[in-house]
Amino acid sequence: MDFRGVITERAQTGPRFSAPSVGWWMLVSVPRVHYEYAVLFANRPGVDGTRAAILLRTIDDDHLAVRVRPDLSNVLDADSAELLTATVHLLVEQAASIGAGALFDELEDTLSNFITISPRSSGSSLEELSLVLDALETAHFPRRA
Repeated sequence: MDFRGVITERAQTGPRFSAPSVGWWMLVSVPRVHYEYAVLFANRPGVDGTRAAILLRTIDDDHLAVRVRPDLSNVLDADSAELLTATVHLLVEQAASIGAGALFDELEDTLSNFITISPRSSGSSLEELSLVLDALETAHFPRRA
């Protein structure tokens, strides 16, 4: 729709409703998502760490969102993929009880040789959380042909 014609028409005929005294246009505040994330790696003897999941913490509400690598069962053996998936479920439960920030602190101090975590990175976005996770997935999980 071409809004210029509407504005011109209203300017010539006057408003058809009571407009706020600050003007016709009102700014809409779009919430910005502030987050930090880390990549969870599955390590196997003789193989560099496999990027297995992204853990994303929203800073404002200390919520944990997780994106597991879609092709995890193709890049890890069945037992390792099952163990990692179960671990991710436990991490989500633990974050719900102690908070995502406390969980990140604990993971950085106590992870095993099989599962490790990258240093935290931070950012902010005007996009919803699922789109942020989509972008991180694209950046961190290589696509297989």
